[in-house]
Amino acid sequence: MVTSRSKSSKNKKMNDVPLIASKRISRRKALGTAGKVAIGAVVAGVVGAVGGYLAGSAQVPPERTITVTKRETVTSMVTKTVTASVPTSETTTRTTTKTVTTPASKIKLVMTQHPADPHDWYKKMTKRYSEEVKPYVEIEIAWGPTIGGAVAEYYRMQVDAGRSRSPTLDIFNLDVIWGAAFNANDWCLDLSDRFTPDLQKEYIPAMIEAWTWVDEKGHKRIGAVPWMADIGGLWYRKDIVEEEEGIKPPADGWTWEEFFSICVDLKEKYPDMYPLAIDNAKSEQLICNFQEFLASNGGEWFDEEWNVLIADTPAVEALQAMVDMVQKYKICHPETLTGDLEIARKKFIDEQKAIFHRNWCYVWGTSIGSPVEGKIWETLIPHFPGHESKSCVGGWSWAINPGCRHIDEAWDFIMWITSYEVEKEMMLGGGWLHARIDLYKDPDIIKAIPIAPAYYELYKRGTIRPKHPEYMTISDFAQPEIHAAVSGVKPAEQALNDLARKLADFLGTKVVKR
Repeated sequence: MVTSRSKSSKNKKMNDVPLIASKRISRRKALGTAGKVAIGAVVAGVVGAVGGYLAGSAQVPPERTITVTKRETVTSMVTKTVTASVPTSETTTRTTTKTVTTPASKIKLVMTQHPADPHDWYKKMTKRYSEEVKPYVEIEIAWGPTIGGAVAEYYRMQVDAGRSRSPTLDIFNLDVIWGAAFNANDWCLDLSDRFTPDLQKEYIPAMIEAWTWVDEKGHKRIGAVPWMADIGGLWYRKDIVEEEEGIKPPADGWTWEEFFSICVDLKEKYPDMYPLAIDNAKSEQLICNFQEFLASNGGEWFDEEWNVLIADTPAVEALQAMVDMVQKYKICHPETLTGDLEIARKKFIDEQKAIFHRNWCYVWGTSIGSPVEGKIWETLIPHFPGHESKSCVGGWSWAINPGCRHIDEAWDFIMWITSYEVEKEMMLGGGWLHARIDLYKDPDIIKAIPIAPAYYELYKRGTIRPKHPEYMTISDFAQPEIHAAVSGVKPAEQALNDLARKLADFLGTKVVKR
């Protein structure tokens, strides 16, 4: 994926920007609207929020949910912490005194978190940090909303705090697809001096890529530290595919044509089962699926100048393969175009009606105690000849609000909560899957989570959705066009040509076919 070359204006209100631009606008103006459009779809990272833990259902903690409605300005904040004393004599000498926080002072940090918290891990860990690690630091959790439109509201409460530099929130918990908007708009601190390249190597590469940003002046920054990880993969009934049929997935994965051929053969042998349960409804999940087809053919959405490549040959071939999967080979479950991910999962786990299933990591946890426990496994997403398998990455990361008054303490907490030992403890205790890649090779983790080595292979091949400040709008443009093609309403090439023109018009760039 390409890195961006732009920085955005921060002066307009989110609601001032329409969902769809009705006329051609400049590239700078397009990037300047970053994050100010309404979120039109539930993002795949939220799928991870619901299912990226190991087993069991998430509980909604009883703590308060906050929305940032009243903000302190930078000026008022400075006024409270800096006092100036001007001598009455004619001298121009001015002395200032600053309020200095010491370990003797109690510091409160407010961190955001989405409502799901398996086994109350974040309540436990923040309490432990305050009692055992830094007794002078109190961590308060600001839970995201649980009402309708919760994702959009959760996003906005953090955008509002970052844009206004409000000290009401200190540490942000952000979806992987929000990295470009927060970086480009300076809604989060640049952590480059702290989060060094040596530290970055310890985390899943695609998540680091998602949070790395290059502005027009060539300055490279990284805005967050990954913590919760999720990744797409091809689940399958191991008892059928390997044990009954003797079909062993190759180390580098099947090509798409090989996979389709296997599914067609299995359809004949198992007429009461669906070869593939996959969610192709008009939603963010459809974009995740398309990203895997696209990246596994070497395709991209944009070049470095944000010229649109989505109608180029690799993209057309990728979408045509998706169309063939549904319309030509007819290997998907009946609700693939209208259902959701949960319907597909139930076909695979609860009803035992599907042989293959494209989903996220939470499938393993839902299989425990089910009729298919011990009978499923996960392998690489198929790929096109000459290219490698790619899996769409989801997940969440910790960022620091530019208005945070205790940056060093916030950073120390992030380093502790994302340390190898703490993340390992949470994984072993049934918490989230975490973003340190070596955890998936840890013998203790593998003993408790046998599927972990399969996750490791997927994480090495992670791909991210377009790293653009206007990603939400890009997704809104893409979903109906890709769905029209997969549904057989439009030819794949026409759908992508139409999408490319809309994107180029919105961004003020051009369509490029190489």
